[in-house]
Amino acid sequence: MTVQKVSRYARDEKQVRETLDQVWVNPEDSRDVLTRLSSENKELFEFEKMMEETT
Repeated sequence: MTVQKVSRYARDEKQVRETLDQVWVNPEDSRDVLTRLSSENKELFEFEKMMEETT
């Protein structure tokens, strides 16, 4: 897991920090944390992806 990947799936800086804190405490759970994060923010991620494709 990289900071760039977390930043891509997080909705804001606060969520990036919270996610990195969780991974720092429990690195074994990093895959689950990233999966949960991407599920929670799926609509936002899809919207941003669509915006990138139109530019």
